[in-house]
Amino acid sequence: MWNKIAATTSSGDGAQWELPEFFDDISRFLADLIEDLGQEDLIFLLSVCVIVALLCMIAGLVGYVLQSTALGRIAKGQGAIKTISRLVWVPYARYYAIGKLGERCEARRAKHARVRGKPMVAICTPLSVLAAICAVASFVLIVLPLLLLLLIRLLNSDELPGILQIIAYVFAFAIFLFALVVEDGALLLIGLCFMLGILLLVASLALSLAARIPQYVCFAKILREYFEPPLCYVLTVLSVLLGAFPVALLIASFRNPVPAAAYQE
Repeated sequence: MWNKIAATTSSGDGAQWELPEFFDDISRFLADLIEDLGQEDLIFLLSVCVIVALLCMIAGLVGYVLQSTALGRIAKGQGAIKTISRLVWVPYARYYAIGKLGERCEARRAKHARVRGKPMVAICTPLSVLAAICAVASFVLIVLPLLLLLLIRLLNSDELPGILQIIAYVFAFAIFLFALVVEDGALLLIGLCFMLGILLLVASLALSLAARIPQYVCFAKILREYFEPPLCYVLTVLSVLLGAFPVALLIASFRNPVPAAAYQE
């Protein structure tokens, strides 16, 4: 199928848009690789993408609940206003609550507490929103080409219900039209979708990390209130490396603050 489309696009008489060599090589490599995949292989790849996405969503939800529970308990234990203990459950607004808890921990040490609530919201909210957008776009760009290829492969299957055959033909026709407009359009579609999807995935991870750094600073200050050195430092490092801050904070929420005498450094 892909070879037919590519042949159609290369026989035009008008001016054609030539792909950069790097993109062309990547696109042709992906096309050749996918050409050798069977229907079962494509279904397997789609299943892996969907399952990985679902597992990430479940893990994120569990971590969110644990972390919100821990921060709510800590806020109540420190005598924070009820608004703070409620905001920890609200997406994006929780950044303000985390910053305010970091301020309280600094104030309890009789040190000058930096204003962290509003800066946390100003920094973390846009970064988190952009990270989420990039993650969704990456998933779509990586999974969509596989879905299109699967539908095209299913065109030759007589066992498909009529509606699925119609959908498959619509997608195939759309790719064919795209191939008529741009030279090697089908290959371009495959290569650019995969490569852009990977780039967006990397961007999502980078933005997510940037949004977490200010939170980690506040979490480290909170843990320091419930664990004496060097245990608090060890827990902070392990939590950063393993993504275990929800668990560490939940354990801290069941402990009493470190005595004031231990604050002497």
